Amino acid sequence: MGGIEGSIWQQVDRSAKKLAFALNKLGLVSGDKCATIAWNNLA
Repeated sequence: MGGIEGSIWQQVDRSAKKLAFALNKLGLVSGDKCATIAWNNLA
């Protein structure tokens, strides 16, 4: 199994903006609700 992975807030911010841009391209706008399923690993 894997070890502990860490993130810095700059990476988290960059990833969140990348996701927001992708969702916006799909037609979602600020304030829309969107469900996600997130795996509990980095693989």
